[in-house]
Amino acid sequence: MLQSMELLDVADSDFLSSDDQLDDEESECSESEIERYFVIPTAKNRLFGRKKPLHVVLGAGLAADIMLWRDKNVSASILAGLSIIWFIFEGLGYNLIAFFCHSALLLLATLFLWASFGPAANLPPLEFTDIFLPERLLADAAVALRFDIIQGFRTLGDIALGQDLKQFLFVTVTLWGFSAVGARVTFLTSLYTVSVILLIVPMVYEKYEDIIDVITEKVLIELNNQYAAVKKMVLRELHAAIIASEQSRLYVN
Repeated sequence: MLQSMELLDVADSDFLSSDDQLDDEESECSESEIERYFVIPTAKNRLFGRKKPLHVVLGAGLAADIMLWRDKNVSASILAGLSIIWFIFEGLGYNLIAFFCHSALLLLATLFLWASFGPAANLPPLEFTDIFLPERLLADAAVALRFDIIQGFRTLGDIALGQDLKQFLFVTVTLWGFSAVGARVTFLTSLYTVSVILLIVPMVYEKYEDIIDVITEKVLIELNNQYAAVKKMVLRELHAAIIASEQSRLYVN
């Protein structure tokens, strides 16, 4: 099974050494899931510093199975369905409200004809079961999101107060990028694009994660070097401006 620990990177060894600390759900990962989590020696760090297999990072549930194409039929069906929906509303220009109204009318007409003429056509009678929603469904969902919401506001506060310049620049560029994209495409197209990315990128990354991790590490190192150079230049210019302002004030006095 495990032939040589020399092929493990730091993230892998941390993951395998902390098996006793994983909860019951994560500890049920298949043996093949752990076996395939080896990389070439040049990959020193996993993307975003992860220490677990990608399937576990994504939750090891149904959503992870769909994004990683564990069941190709289900994933392909979802992708095809999203593509059809996008084509109906964007390609054909079908209105969303009209679509729901026409769908509801078609469903009601079908059920009415079935109930009225079903017995004559020897069709089975329609039976509707009661729909039950838990009383605390929304409350439980709000509690589950509470921590993430608090962390989000705390992060925004840190960015607004200037405590992390790198994060401020990242958020600024990201928001500008979203605004530029949103000005040129519709919300439905943006939602469809994000959905396709979530269905394609994780699967491609899992297949070629060894190469992608190496390339990403080199890119991040270069970006950090460029950020350090820009920061040093800005601080130097700011320091020069402060000195010039002090000299000017002393000259005037």
